[in-house]
Amino acid sequence: MTDLDGDGKDELYVASDEQDEVRRYTCRDGAWKKDVLYRYEADMPGFIRNLTAVRASLVPRSVWE
Repeated sequence: MTDLDGDGKDELYVASDEQDEVRRYTCRDGAWKKDVLYRYEADMPGFIRNLTAVRASLVPRSVWE
């Protein structure tokens, strides 16, 4: 868990082989919200996921839109 979007609250980032997704979970008002950040092909050979903590202010705006 880390605060990658810079809002002062931690998010949980999950890469799931079974659902073929990279997801972000945020807790707001006591409830968890799931956002799918990326869906990939289940038969994609050699796919490696690596998440690195980077402040949102360092990522170009076009990535979030």
